[in-house]
Amino acid sequence: MEMAPHAFFVQFASAPTSEGGSLQQIQAERNQFLADAEQAGVDVEVRAEFDSLWNGISVNAMEDKLTELASSQVVEAIFPIAVMDAPEEPEATTIDPEMFTALSMTGADVAQSELGYTGKGIKVGVIDTGIDIDHPDLGGNGEPGSTPFPSARVTHGYDFVGDAYNADPSSDAYSPQPIPDENPDDCQGHGTHVAGIVGADGTVDGVAPDVTFGAYRVFGCEGSTDAT
Repeated sequence: MEMAPHAFFVQFASAPTSEGGSLQQIQAERNQFLADAEQAGVDVEVRAEFDSLWNGISVNAMEDKLTELASSQVVEAIFPIAVMDAPEEPEATTIDPEMFTALSMTGADVAQSELGYTGKGIKVGVIDTGIDIDHPDLGGNGEPGSTPFPSARVTHGYDFVGDAYNADPSSDAYSPQPIPDENPDDCQGHGTHVAGIVGADGTVDGVAPDVTFGAYRVFGCEGSTDAT
């Protein structure tokens, strides 16, 4: 597995807020770590901060310098950040016949028709390449660029990286600087495929056709990500 150059997660000692941790304590640990770094002469650039499900930050720093801070009383652990390749989405000219029988094979058709479980009122987050908000099976109008975001089905989301983002340093298209925007529309395809399996409602039915989606885009149109 390839690691992002000079990029690390720093986990702090106290629990995140979802586990009863104090936001004030979390902020104090963050401030103490940055003060320790400054005192030690370690150049640390904070990439992102986390406090709800995990207490820590992601940073850019030189590894040999950052390890000097591992013994800080507020640091639980330091981890390298991996570069993840986007799954390839093959072009399809026809719908796989197995998609039409998938619901009955898994019993999801019984959950829908006999038990009334269609996902109504449930929100599903897809952290991937985004979701094609124009796709008619996902609440879109079917014409590229014609469906405003948020849409009837993709009600939440954010593009954390932008179209050109690519964290693979070996790629000719290497572009590791995120350019976020509000619209998490998919230009690669995999996130749309995942959303369709979960909740398509049209030519193909998903497991839960009445869910709404949050699309959180962490891949560009091609290449890898280390988005944190």
